[in-house]
Amino acid sequence: MLKNINPQLQVYFECLPIHIKNHILELKRPINSLNELLSCVELIEKQEKRWDDPQHGR
Repeated sequence: MLKNINPQLQVYFECLPIHIKNHILELKRPINSLNELLSCVELIEKQEKRWDDPQHGR
């Protein structure tokens, strides 16, 4: 059982790519709604795009 994910969201959580799931679990913050889950996914994806940006670090 996922400690920080609302059990009602588990079906949505399980559909996510493994690297997204791992990031969410590392956050160790409670996710109680679908909006919270989607917000976490969006932030992680934005962060990944920023790191993939060739101009990052300039």
